[in-house]
Amino acid sequence: AFTKDEIKNVALRLLMKMLEANSEFDFMTIDKLSKTNLHFEVKTYPQDEGGQIEKKKLKERFDQANVQLGKGKHFFQNVVAPIAELTSTWTWVGLVCFPEIADKNVFKEVLGVEDNDLKYILTKKEMADAKWMDELNLGTVAATDEEYKRLLAVLLGSEHVSFKSQVLRYLDDIQDTIKRISGSQEGVIGVGGSTPLDTTKKPEFKDLKKKPLGDILNIIFWNSNQKMLMENLKNHQSTIILGDFGGGKTSVLVAGAEEEAAVVEEEASAVYFICGLDNKEKNSILDIALETKWKDSMVEVVTVPRMRSELGQASSVSVHELIQQFMEDKDNVKVFVDELPVSKEDLEKIKAGEDSQL
Repeated sequence: AFTKDEIKNVALRLLMKMLEANSEFDFMTIDKLSKTNLHFEVKTYPQDEGGQIEKKKLKERFDQANVQLGKGKHFFQNVVAPIAELTSTWTWVGLVCFPEIADKNVFKEVLGVEDNDLKYILTKKEMADAKWMDELNLGTVAATDEEYKRLLAVLLGSEHVSFKSQVLRYLDDIQDTIKRISGSQEGVIGVGGSTPLDTTKKPEFKDLKKKPLGDILNIIFWNSNQKMLMENLKNHQSTIILGDFGGGKTSVLVAGAEEEAAVVEEEASAVYFICGLDNKEKNSILDIALETKWKDSMVEVVTVPRMRSELGQASSVSVHELIQQFMEDKDNVKVFVDELPVSKEDLEKIKAGEDSQL
């Protein structure tokens, strides 16, 4: 029999799963040291790098982000905090992120945002350093371990526990997915026989080898675009990955670079990983992290400051030009470029198979 607390937890978790689908939030970060829930809503505007900013469109994106922040505040204060039994000293902070806009003063000049509210807006300038966090004046009293664990259990565990058990059982979720996809069948959908799923272990990437596209594992783990991407990487085709922030683009590139590095001596003279973040003369956090990760590997990390230094180019030279010059004398190499800005015009040319800047 369930205890009173177990019944309460089950009911609250079911309530959380019933939240409307349009109440998704971009990023939520829990800062234990200040007892703060940082909620980030990211908007890509303008679409073109250095594009013209229109008041009507900027206000539309800004208002959309603030609506989501309002829902996030309500969700944290009225749902999450009571479930996790947080003390009243916890705070919620909402931030709007516009990484394609150079400076937050645009919001003051165009939309009339008050000076005191500008600290809740992050643009490309703020994302280049961590000073914006100091302006928030977050608390200095850390949460206790128990309180922090309760909060994480609510945010992370609610999606994975079943109705009948408070124990994390990811295999139950997999089986539910299988039933939704194929009904009573447990193998290949369509022709090709069946491949029983071993429910005693969690499926891994290696389990997909030599499986037909209709196999349950492939259907669960790959959509058409992901499958095409993997085929392109396998066949060494030039591939462009476009997507929103946090979509996993960097993770795919890192995995691709490591696979190429494993066979670099047989098929290529080098594997380059270029981070297109342009911090002029200073390496970005991503640059430093990747250099540390691949310090003693066959993957060579190439940063924008390094290219500028080796080529003797000024800060006014674009990243696209730097990469083109850097690669001029490189033969038989594999290159992965991350965080490279692509204009809307360039994207249309790429889709049409025309010559483009990229």
